[in-house]
Amino acid sequence: NEETTDFVQVTGSLPNLTQFTLCFWMKSNDTEKKGTPLSYSLKEEYNELLIYNYQSFGLHIGGKST
Repeated sequence: NEETTDFVQVTGSLPNLTQFTLCFWMKSNDTEKKGTPLSYSLKEEYNELLIYNYQSFGLHIGGKST
């Protein structure tokens, strides 16, 4: 049973973003799981911004994935 233990919860309203920059460094020796190093959620959208599959890094923004 895995639990999410590291997260940030922001209260109040944030401005609507039209641009952003994201920079991070990550190292994992996990070869079996395809984890999610970053997820940004809104009340209206569970995964508004998502970096997933840390074996090949996929990007999901506003309902579109690469």
